[in-house]
Amino acid sequence: THDDKFITVLPGRSHVSTKPFGTRPIWGMGNAWRDYREFVGRLSYGVVYDLWNPSEHSRFGDGFRHLALILFAMQRRIESPFCRLPDECIFYILNMCRWDWADDTFNQVRGHKKKLRRRLQQANEAAAAAAIARAEAARALEARNDSQGVAAARATDGSQVVVAAAASSSNEEVLLTSVNSMDTNDDIEIEDGEEGDDEDEDIE
Repeated sequence: THDDKFITVLPGRSHVSTKPFGTRPIWGMGNAWRDYREFVGRLSYGVVYDLWNPSEHSRFGDGFRHLALILFAMQRRIESPFCRLPDECIFYILNMCRWDWADDTFNQVRGHKKKLRRRLQQANEAAAAAAIARAEAARALEARNDSQGVAAARATDGSQVVVAAAASSSNEEVLLTSVNSMDTNDDIEIEDGEEGDDEDEDIE
C-alpha cells in the first residue's frame, strides 16, 4: 500500500469481529477474517544513517569503500601530507562523511547489502554442511573403531582358547610321558628283582 526508499507497507489480514478471534463479522454474515486489507492511519518514522567505522566498512557502497581505501593509501605514503595523521584521525574523517558523498545511490547500496546477505547465507550453509560432514565422519570413524575393537577382542579370545587347548594338550603329553616312564621303571625293577632271585638261587 506504500513504498518508498526507506519503508514498505504491505497489505495484511484483518479481523472484523466484535469478539477476539470470533468467527462472526460485525455485519452478521460472511467471514470475520478479511485478506488484503490496506493499512489505514498515519505512520511516523525517522531515518538514521549509518556512520562509517571499520566494522561497518563492508556495508557501504562501492564508491565510499574506494574513497576509504584511497584515503588510507595516501596516509601510508611518506610524501603525502596525510602521513602525519594517525589512524584515529582517518577514522574520524570517514566517520563524519555522509554515505552518499562518494556518489553512491540508494539502489546501489541496497543491492550491495543484498549481495552481502546472500554471501553470508551461503557461508552459513557451507559451514553447516561442513559441520554435518565432520559429524558423520566422526561417527563413521567411531563405528569403525568399535568394529575393529570387537574383532580384536574375538581374535584375542580365540587365541586364548587355542593357547589353553595347546597347554592342555601339552599337559596331557607330559602326563602320558611320565606315566610311560613310570611303567618302564616298573618293568626294570621287576626284571631286576627276577634277576636277583636267580643269582641268589645260583649262590645257594
